[in-house]
Amino acid sequence: MELRGGHGVASVSLGVRVLKAVRVRDVDSGNRALEGIFGHEVLIDAAVEGAFGGTGVSLNLDLASELVQRHLGKRVLLAGGLTLLNVAIAVRTVRPTGCIVTGK
Repeated sequence: MELRGGHGVASVSLGVRVLKAVRVRDVDSGNRALEGIFGHEVLIDAAVEGAFGGTGVSLNLDLASELVQRHLGKRVLLAGGLTLLNVAIAVRTVRPTGCIVTGK
């Protein structure tokens, strides 16, 4: 189950695999979001005003890498403008648990 927006992981019943998507604007917003999530996978995506994801806007890879390194105990997935053309670079740079790639 993927949760976007204001839905908290605490509202999900036990036994359900949860992927909490968070929009990352900068290191501080990313840290706040990641520090508040325990025991679930986290999908980090670029923050785009008025959208909860699926915009195709790339998340800054250096920012994403810093967040993954600061939160090594968390299963962090990367999203945001990833395609077959740039996902290999993103994986080498960020070292996420996984990625969400568009077919476009």
